[in-house]
Amino acid sequence: MHPVRGLHRPRRDRHRPGRGDLAPLRLHAPCSQDPDGRISYFHDSDLAFTAEQSDHVRAIVAQAPTAVAVHLERPAVMPEIAEAAHAILGDFGADDTVLAHLVLGPHAPLGHLPFDLPSSMNAVETHPEDVRFSTTDPLYRYGHGLRYRG
Repeated sequence: MHPVRGLHRPRRDRHRPGRGDLAPLRLHAPCSQDPDGRISYFHDSDLAFTAEQSDHVRAIVAQAPTAVAVHLERPAVMPEIAEAAHAILGDFGADDTVLAHLVLGPHAPLGHLPFDLPSSMNAVETHPEDVRFSTTDPLYRYGHGLRYRG
């Protein structure tokens, strides 16, 4: 048995949603493109996932238990995604194979957030920019983390 909520290793049936024990999903923190169509080096857009992106995640979760890995190059506002997912991991640039081994293999993940994950854009906009870890009612507070045995 796998340590994440009693999940077993996935079956080899990759082409039928809902048939496996776990659907992996990888997301990136939201960012926008500049007017020329390039992704800005410094992402300065909204931190929230769009309603369309959240609906997409919920549609996948409705078909199979889902582990969502979010590349957190910056904080993201994602309460709907965190609520829908069966497991959520923050990653900071890990390779797909490494993440798969952490979720499905013998390795145990260990980590702590280097920043607050805000629960809303309102919390982002009203929090003082020069005060660290002061987000009002964050989804996950600085230092939040998880560890389980692989």
